[in-house]
Amino acid sequence: MNAVLGYAQLMKDELKENELSETSEHLEKLQQSGNLLLSIINNVLDMARIESGRMEIDENYIQVEDIWQDLFEVFDDEAKKKKIVFHLMDIQMPNMDGYKAAQVIRHLPDKDKASIPVIAMTANAFEEDKRDAIAAGMDGHIAKPIQVDKLLSMLAEMIRQQETH
Repeated sequence: MNAVLGYAQLMKDELKENELSETSEHLEKLQQSGNLLLSIINNVLDMARIESGRMEIDENYIQVEDIWQDLFEVFDDEAKKKKIVFHLMDIQMPNMDGYKAAQVIRHLPDKDKASIPVIAMTANAFEEDKRDAIAAGMDGHIAKPIQVDKLLSMLAEMIRQQETH
């Protein structure tokens, strides 16, 4: 992954010299996606270290804003083109659980972002958990392990609702 990102940076530098702005924009998206993927890979490796006892969690460290900004930069343009917008929200996150994160989203100053459909993803599958998700401002609830047919059905319904609004 580091090699891909390194070559992408070399290409970006060369393209700037030749003033190929559209290609540079695509390359920027490639770099953002690569960095996001590298971050995910590092998180998976860290989780393996934590589970094996070779590393401890620092629960005071979080970069939610950076992660959100990276995700928006990578996916926002394509989602807007296709008019597809929703969040799958994990409920059990450190420092800010999914319920709190949904409430933060609902209170964003940008009304488009504040009204994005949010689906709770959790291993908690009781009716009480579904009610808690709805009460926190989420639009749906899906239990883990995720059944793909149920998820696709829920997403299809949300897309239909977005198209009618």
